[in-house]
Amino acid sequence: MQVLRYLTPAISATDPYRAVDVGQCADNEVEVLLTEASDREISVEVFASLVRAVVAHLKDGRHQKLLVTRNLVADVLDLVARSASSSAFHAVSLAETLPERISQEPEDEDQLSAARDALIVSLSDVSATSEFAENYPLNSIMVKTLCNWLSLPEPSSQLCACLMLGNLARSDDVCKEMIHELGLHELLIAILEKSDDLQLLHATLGFLKNLALGDENKGTIAGSGILEPLSKMWSSSSRPQLQYAAIRVVRQLVDGSLSNIQRLLMPLGVAENAAADGDSYIAQLLKLFNKTDDLSIKFEISRIVAAVWRCVRSPASIQYFPDIVELVLPRLHCMAAGLAKALEAMVTQSRWPVVRSEGWFALALMARSEGSDAIINLLSDVEFSKAVIEAIGSRGAGTTSPVSAVPGIAISITGADTSEVMPGTEKDMETKDRENALVLVSELLKNSVSTLFSTYPASSLLHHFLPVSPSVGILHQHNHKSKCNFRFPELLEIHFLSKPNLLLTMPFPPLSSQSPSPILNPDPPPPPQKPQLTPPSRPPTSPTADVQPSSSSCTVPHPPQRSRTP
Repeated sequence: MQVLRYLTPAISATDPYRAVDVGQCADNEVEVLLTEASDREISVEVFASLVRAVVAHLKDGRHQKLLVTRNLVADVLDLVARSASSSAFHAVSLAETLPERISQEPEDEDQLSAARDALIVSLSDVSATSEFAENYPLNSIMVKTLCNWLSLPEPSSQLCACLMLGNLARSDDVCKEMIHELGLHELLIAILEKSDDLQLLHATLGFLKNLALGDENKGTIAGSGILEPLSKMWSSSSRPQLQYAAIRVVRQLVDGSLSNIQRLLMPLGVAENAAADGDSYIAQLLKLFNKTDDLSIKFEISRIVAAVWRCVRSPASIQYFPDIVELVLPRLHCMAAGLAKALEAMVTQSRWPVVRSEGWFALALMARSEGSDAIINLLSDVEFSKAVIEAIGSRGAGTTSPVSAVPGIAISITGADTSEVMPGTEKDMETKDRENALVLVSELLKNSVSTLFSTYPASSLLHHFLPVSPSVGILHQHNHKSKCNFRFPELLEIHFLSKPNLLLTMPFPPLSSQSPSPILNPDPPPPPQKPQLTPPSRPPTSPTADVQPSSSSCTVPHPPQRSRTP
C-alpha cells in the first residue's frame, strides 16, 4: 500500500518526507492519506505520521488546489477536530477504557498537539487561495461549519475558524455580509472577553482588523462593545504582543469614523478600569504611551492620535457633521498636551520616514485649532525644534532609494495597513514633510503668533530659517517659487510691523494681492486590499518582529498592500 512508505523508519525523523517529492505524487495521494488518517483503529503514532504526510503535500500548490476542488477540506477539518485531545481521538474506538488509556500514555497529547497545529497552518494557507474563495461562498456548508466552530469551547477549533474565515474576509462585500448578516463580530468579541489563549486572541484580533477595514463595518463593530475587552488587553503589560495587536484594531476602528472617535473620547464612568476623574479610552492610551518602552506600541498609539485629527479636521467632517466636530474638539483640546507629545515622537525619530511624514501632517492639522498652544510648548524641546528646522530647511535633496519599511508599522494617510511598501523616495518625502512643516508654522503664526514669538526657542527657531536676504530666505523662496502659495511673508510682516527693530534685519517684499490659506489636501490613496491571516508561531515572536512600516506621505500618500500576522 502506497501509504506505508510514510511510516518506514528509514525516513528521517526530523524531516520525514524529504525523500518524497510531493510535486511528483499522484493526484489522489492526499485523499488516500486522509482516508487512512480517519481510521478510528489506528494508533496516535500512526495518526501523527499520516498527518505529517498530509501537511507535507499541502505545502505544494497543486495539492492545495486539488484539496479544494475535490471538496476534501472537510476531511482535514475532521482531523483537526479529532486531534483536539486524547479524548476526542479515542472517542469511538476506546469508549470504555479511555480514562485508563489516557493516563498511561500522556505523550499522546504532545503528538496530537503537534499534528493539530500543523494541520491548522496548512488550512490557513489553503484558505488564502483564490480557489478556496471560489468554491466555498459564505452560504456553503463549509463556511457554516467554521462559523459554528467560533462558538465552540475548544480553542484549537476557534483558532482554525478565525484563520480560515479571516482569509475569506478580504473584500468589502464579504466583510459586510459577515457582520451585518452572519454577525460574526459578536462571536469574535465574545472570544476576546472569555479566552486567555494567546494564539487564539491574536487570530481573533487579526480577523476583526480585516472586518474593520470597511467603513460601513466600523461603527457596528465598535457599537457592539469591543472597546472594553480591547482596553483590558492593552492594559496587560505582561503581554506586549497582545497590547500591540489590540491597539492596532483600535486604530483601524477610529480611522475615518467620527462616531468611533466619539466612543474613544467618552468618559468611562464607573467602568472598573476608569479613573475617578472620568478617564477615557484615549486617555488610557496616552498613559500607556508615556509608560511603555515598546516602540511598536508607542507609534501605533501615535498613529491613532494622527487618525483622530485627520478625521476630525477633514473637510467632510466639518461640512457634514459640524455638531459632532464641535462636541469632539473641546475634549481633544483638554488633552492637547498628551496628543501633541504623541505626535512629537513621530517627527523627532529618523528611523522610519513614513511615520515622520504622517506626524507632520497631523501636527499641521492640530495647529489649526486650540491645540496650537500645546504644539508651541513642544518647541521648548530641543529635539522638536531641531526637527522643525530640518524639515523646513529640507530642499528635497535626498537620494532616490526606496524608503525602507518599518518593523510592525504600515502607514498610509488613511491608516490602512499593507503587506508591501509602495516605492517612495527620500526626496519625495522630504518635499512633502517640508510642505507640511511650513503649514504647521503658518498655522502657529495665525493662531498663536504672540505666544510663538515670546517662547524660547520658538523665536530663535524662526530666526534660524529667516535669513537677512529675502532672496535666499526659505519662506520667501517657498512663497514665490513653490506651487503652494503660503502666507508666511505676509503673516510675519504683519507681526513685525509692531516690532520695527526686527523689520530692519528681516525685510520682506510688499504684500501680495492674494494670500490663500495653507494647503492641506492629500491625494486619496488607492483602495486597500485585505491581507492573508496566518497563525502566529508558538511561542509568539517579539512585538517588533510583527511591525512592517509603510511608505506613504502626509501630503500624497502611497499606501502599500497590507500585511497581517495575528
